Amino acid sequence: MDEGYTFHDSVRMLLPHHISDPSGAERALEKNLRSGKSPEEILADVGFSSALLIPVGISVSHGNLPESLRTVAGRLGRRGRTMEKMRKATFYPAVLFCFIALLFILFRTMFMPNMEKMLSSRGGGEDAVALSAYLLRLPDVIAGVVLIFIAVAIPVYLIWAKKPAEERLRTALSVPVLSKWVRMGQTTVFAREMGTLLGGGIPLQQALGIVAAQDSNSMLAMITRNVESRILTGDPLHEAVRHAGGFMPDFPSFIRHGEEGGHLPREMLVYSELMDEKIGEESEKLIAVVQPVLFGILAVCIMGAYLALMLPVYSMIELQ
Repeated sequence: MDEGYTFHDSVRMLLPHHISDPSGAERALEKNLRSGKSPEEILADVGFSSALLIPVGISVSHGNLPESLRTVAGRLGRRGRTMEKMRKATFYPAVLFCFIALLFILFRTMFMPNMEKMLSSRGGGEDAVALSAYLLRLPDVIAGVVLIFIAVAIPVYLIWAKKPAEERLRTALSVPVLSKWVRMGQTTVFAREMGTLLGGGIPLQQALGIVAAQDSNSMLAMITRNVESRILTGDPLHEAVRHAGGFMPDFPSFIRHGEEGGHLPREMLVYSELMDEKIGEESEKLIAVVQPVLFGILAVCIMGAYLALMLPVYSMIELQ
């Protein structure tokens, strides 16, 4: 689009390179364009999430669709890089865990029955064999715990997603680690979109209404409506943000500095960039913690395998 292509031409040019059925997608695109759908609705039909397309929806108001698409592309790029790093951090431990689980199965099916026969023929070692059998079940226990966690987490998330936005926000903010990520995400989007709208000459109340209208049931829309209601009662923006809930603690002071200096739109855009960097740093920290935890679990399994093998051997030595 920066080179002069229309949104229609740009989508038609790129679709065949990213989907398996370009002809069907082109027919759907033509139908959507003829029906007057917005770029946000067209991209949502392609498969983008509504939360990701908030900048595209707001671009209708400030008119800078290419910049909004760059914002979406940047978020997707950061998400892709984070997922790739997470995949690399978990792939090697996952392969090792599968290999160790296979060894445990071989020990249970081949080694333990022979050891049990040898010890029973010598008249002892039952306790060592029983303890070894329990230790060789460690991979089963770990896999079972993971499956139970997934089985519980999925319905809990589905129930949580159906709750009203206010209840979802209150629940998310009550969880210590999740609270930080929710605050960073909501603050980043709010600061970026409000900075873009205010920088485009749109009045504050109208800008708040535009952000709140993008996804009426989202947590961001609910928080923005809280800010808007405080603005209508006469509070300055930094006070309204302070009492709205769901934002980072230092965000109101940043807004106040922008209000006093007369550069609020630019200050909010700078803050959104800082928050993007902070989210990247926190993601790196999370990935750095995941791999040692997985290797710790593997170490426990290896120690269990060692004890499971050595306990029957020590029992045989004692019986001799």
